[in-house]
Amino acid sequence: MDTPDPSSRIGPEPPPFLTLTELLGPGEGRTGNAYIESNIIAPFTNNAILEPYNAAAGLINGVSGREVFHEQKLLTQTATQFLSSDWFLQSACSGLGMVVPYTISAKLAGGGLRAAGAKLRLEGVSAQLIKSEILAGVTGAALYDGLRNPREGESRVGNILAGATAFAVFGTGNRFCKDLTGLKAIASRSAIGFAGAEAQLTVSRLVSQGHLPSGPECMQAGVSGAFMNNVLPRVQQKAEQVILESQLSLGLSAPVDRFATVRLGAGHGKSADLSQLLHENPWARVCYGKHNDFSTASSGTVHLWTRLAAAEDLARGLHRISDAKQPATAGTNNVWQESAAQLQQGNVERAWSLFRDARATQEAQAHTRAQIVGNQLKQSEVLDPNQLRLEIGAWPAPGGVSYEYRWRQEFNQFIESQGSWRPGRKLTSERPFVTEAEAQFKPAEAEATMLEGAIRITDLLQKDHHIAVIVGGAVRDRAAGKPARDYDIGTSAEGHQIKQLLASNGYTVEKTPYPFVQIVRINGIVYEIASFSGRRTGPGLSPSVYQDSATRDLTINSMAMEPRTGAKYDFFGGQRDMDAKLIRTTQDPEVCVGANPRILLRIPRISATKYPEYALSTSLKTALTKHAQKAGELNADWVQKELRLLLAGSNPEVGLSILQSTGVARVIAPHLQAVGDYAPAKH
Repeated sequence: MDTPDPSSRIGPEPPPFLTLTELLGPGEGRTGNAYIESNIIAPFTNNAILEPYNAAAGLINGVSGREVFHEQKLLTQTATQFLSSDWFLQSACSGLGMVVPYTISAKLAGGGLRAAGAKLRLEGVSAQLIKSEILAGVTGAALYDGLRNPREGESRVGNILAGATAFAVFGTGNRFCKDLTGLKAIASRSAIGFAGAEAQLTVSRLVSQGHLPSGPECMQAGVSGAFMNNVLPRVQQKAEQVILESQLSLGLSAPVDRFATVRLGAGHGKSADLSQLLHENPWARVCYGKHNDFSTASSGTVHLWTRLAAAEDLARGLHRISDAKQPATAGTNNVWQESAAQLQQGNVERAWSLFRDARATQEAQAHTRAQIVGNQLKQSEVLDPNQLRLEIGAWPAPGGVSYEYRWRQEFNQFIESQGSWRPGRKLTSERPFVTEAEAQFKPAEAEATMLEGAIRITDLLQKDHHIAVIVGGAVRDRAAGKPARDYDIGTSAEGHQIKQLLASNGYTVEKTPYPFVQIVRINGIVYEIASFSGRRTGPGLSPSVYQDSATRDLTINSMAMEPRTGAKYDFFGGQRDMDAKLIRTTQDPEVCVGANPRILLRIPRISATKYPEYALSTSLKTALTKHAQKAGELNADWVQKELRLLLAGSNPEVGLSILQSTGVARVIAPHLQAVGDYAPAKH
């Protein structure tokens, strides 16, 4: 087939392909303002786009050995008079344009340096140096200035040394004025930018030509540098934020120090404890959406619960990494060895006790340190470490289960590994350890159904990062070896949160007169879910089980239970008092009775209806006797209601005996006559 003659083509010739220079700069037949194009567009475009493009094209062409990308000509700038308005405008636009390549080169260099440091596992000062912003800026500037085409009177070696010098001045100077604001910040950054650009030009001229630059050249470079250094830190800060958010949104991990600075504002030494944790774990990373991965030793990654995770969550994760890297002190390591030895001797329960105690200590230390970090950043209250260690098992762990349940899973792994497994390593089994006493407990079918519904509710609350435990009569009945009649739930969630969570999962919540109490039915069984009383010191972590238990009147009513394992939280000796058949208050009875005179009738009524075989503690009986006269201050209707309940109890004579022996009966004698004669004693 003959090739057609181009001259015979019908119609106009197609326009030639435009180069970047033709696309961005002024050209024949194009409209535009020549002043703007020459004094604003040209200097900005040359520094922001064309020179970086040529540098990248030269690198790619050199590596590939062929011309993959064509070099672009720079846009033409109109010659200007020294210190004229046009001269200042061109200098400013040049400085603003240089922000783009230097920001990109600094980020690329910083990423490369971080990757090298992580690969080499550098620690301490070496790690802090290799990931510093100053080194990233110096390295990036040296690489970029070495790649870009030298301008007239420049050389590559001179440019490399000059770029490194300038960014050493920028980085060091900006570090000293980082806390300045307003005009002070602008003036300081301008002076630093001016000095850095002057140093860059001076080094370039000395190395390339062997003499100093002229005054006008120094002035133009200084003005450009002043504008650049006012914009560069802000652009770099925004780039950090964009990179971080992009990584986390894509499900990738990001450097933990960048997260702490960008998301939590924890930079500039605001939190000494967090800075120390970051120093201990220089290459740790952070990501979202991996709640079920509790291990940290292998990856050095902190898995946060939600996108609203606070400083406390980050600090806890970092503390766990520190524990996993060096299983804490020799003392703690000896605990694992002793637990393993007990396991090998067949003393499983003793091994579990040692293991659980060590894990509770580790987690309490992690949470305490995390709260200190939160306090340093936002002045929040720090819980007592000893109290925290006692109740930490009831708190929600990553994965939507309690720490108690998680530790039991870990202990099974410990058993299967014959005592060699350590916290922080990945679990291969989700089966929890069960003690002998718990294994022997076989609830009746009705109670098993009640417990199943309670677990459903507590699971929902824990997965939403709330504490959720069984409280009240069910715990007391199980501690006494009796079947539970109902299962009430206590939680750190607020009333509206409980209602919203249950409703969103298809449960109908019944109305109650109390906003902190919600009632729901599952398979016809009624469950009462109540918010803990007390203060809140952290998202989803307080009020606590301890604080809720402390508000209950009697020790035997103050116990709580982890729903999935049956583990009890007994802060006030409830089990001990049940074994001793003793009625005792959680707090000083003198204070309790003095502050709440209703106890004067509640104790006799409870004794008559629930604990007829229990004796009152000496201190409680003394307090009842001392404050007996306060019974006269109580509402008459309420007193008569309590007396009717007492007389209807299984052993009313027990309650009446307490009223008489403490002197309360004399004070409320008219009410006793109003509700009828003493019930006859049973034979």
